[in-house]
Amino acid sequence: MSNKILDTRNKTAIYQAAVRSNRADRVERVYSQLEAILPQLGAQSHSRKMINRIGLLLLEDTVTIVAPSCPDYAHRDGKYTFTELGSGVPLLTQMHLRLFDAIAPHLPQAQFEIVIADQEAEDAALCAMTGTTEHTFRARILASAQATENVLSDRPYHISLMTKRFPNLQALEKKFIAEINTKQELSSRITSDTIARRQMYQKIGVRGSDDMTTRTIKTAAQYCALAHLAATENFLVCNHETVNLSWYNRHEAAVLHNSVSIY
Repeated sequence: MSNKILDTRNKTAIYQAAVRSNRADRVERVYSQLEAILPQLGAQSHSRKMINRIGLLLLEDTVTIVAPSCPDYAHRDGKYTFTELGSGVPLLTQMHLRLFDAIAPHLPQAQFEIVIADQEAEDAALCAMTGTTEHTFRARILASAQATENVLSDRPYHISLMTKRFPNLQALEKKFIAEINTKQELSSRITSDTIARRQMYQKIGVRGSDDMTTRTIKTAAQYCALAHLAATENFLVCNHETVNLSWYNRHEAAVLHNSVSIY
């Protein structure tokens, strides 16, 4: 990217939206905020469409930024190994907090949230790989949430569990699984995603091609569900580097791309 990420066409689109919503007095503030935060974000946030989506939400009185996080899986050299499940602050949460700290001073109207994927306690492969039961897995996630809350004591960020924050997420996920399974035009995308995620699947002991494909479809559906919620409830999603990022575009979610890789 050039140093000039925010261009005239972006500014025009944001200005026109501001005028339509009687918020023209906020335009210069939003331009300044975008110019401050975009260099902190990855390439997924730099497209013209994505900048416009982010800018339109920044015009609001308040905006919520939601960062999904994995549980506290074991890791080495900044990459998850999945060999154990801890009860501390998860690696990805730590990475999101660093980005929050970098952009929060520029976004005084923003509320920042970490949401831990507690539904992963229902994943038999992850329980087996980490040597836990579903009950133990959930208990450690609760402990992780508390450990994170303790770390956040001096910062105005919030921590919650995914299924509590979005109680209809799993129902939406099932809807999108059915949709992906019935759309032939998505089959090549699922195949390429599965290939890209194969190393991660091997880490958690999933090796059969059918099992890998099923997991890829489920993960894609999770991203579609979260994208749908972000677009309909008007919040920004902060997401790490992953092959799944482009699923957000199917539902026009606004994404703050945290360009850290954890797999």
